[in-house]
Amino acid sequence: MIKLGNTEIRGKAILAPMAGVTDRAFRELCMGFGAAYCVSEMASAKALTMSDRKTAELLGLSPAEQPIAIQIFGYDPAVMAEGAKIAAQYAPAAIDINMGCPAPKIANNHSGSALMKDPALCGRIVEAVAKAVDLPVTVKIRKGWDAQSVNAVEVARICEAAGAQMIAVHGRTREQMYAPPADWDIITAVKQSVKVPVVGNGDIDSAADAMRMLEQTGCDLVMVGRGALGNPWIFREINAQYDLERPVAPPGLYERLSVMNRHIAKLCAYKGEHIGMREARKHTAWYMRGLRGAARLRVMCGELRTFDDMKRLTQAVIEENEALPTSP
Repeated sequence: MIKLGNTEIRGKAILAPMAGVTDRAFRELCMGFGAAYCVSEMASAKALTMSDRKTAELLGLSPAEQPIAIQIFGYDPAVMAEGAKIAAQYAPAAIDINMGCPAPKIANNHSGSALMKDPALCGRIVEAVAKAVDLPVTVKIRKGWDAQSVNAVEVARICEAAGAQMIAVHGRTREQMYAPPADWDIITAVKQSVKVPVVGNGDIDSAADAMRMLEQTGCDLVMVGRGALGNPWIFREINAQYDLERPVAPPGLYERLSVMNRHIAKLCAYKGEHIGMREARKHTAWYMRGLRGAARLRVMCGELRTFDDMKRLTQAVIEENEALPTSP
């Protein structure tokens, strides 16, 4: 159990923030399957200070997704502090600072992973945010900017000294984006260099991966990102492996379809059918992985417009896979 301010994180696996993916519907789903903690989609601190409606909509939280941190991004310490004050009004468990996003539109604007190029600025941002809010402040960093500037240990130490109470480390540089295998040794190095809890991130696609990372790096928690896409029960599997030291059976076809439909129904309830079904296209395609006829089914996913289309997709999956073992 990890103590973060007044929050107890009970479990070993948490849901990573992913822009355009980890919205309220997906967070609630993953928490329901045993995620111990989650982090919101990143919100622009500058946009928050300008009362941007779309940015504020990212921050709506529900009891079903607690404990949750709100993640903000930016590069100006004063603006980050003001943005954090606004985010704190939504009653998260913590404020998380994004220092790892590799997307060009973020990094090219001096934010996200670009902050790794200026460790001193990282410290000033953490200090400003920590002074501005009466909540724990956490950070998510990368291995470094590129192979010539691997500085996660330095940045982690600076952030800890400035007031960060937990540090998540993605084991790739910004230059590497998401392609090569993550370097778990850098997670080990950070864990050995700071006293606050360290979260390991990168290449957690199964319960076995989570166990290996915990053992190999000594990290306190693992953060699951892409491994949860179309696979929210990964948290259930990690918990069973850690707590019971035994695997649990993967979901059968009918459980998979039931969860998929429940997920998309939540999307539509929270965002309306038009937006919800448009966003459902990518999520349903992820649920198709490993199924018979997945290529044809993914085409159907890309054509979803109404929830009635979901019913037709579900029936097509059953017809294509009805010979496969399924859950009752």
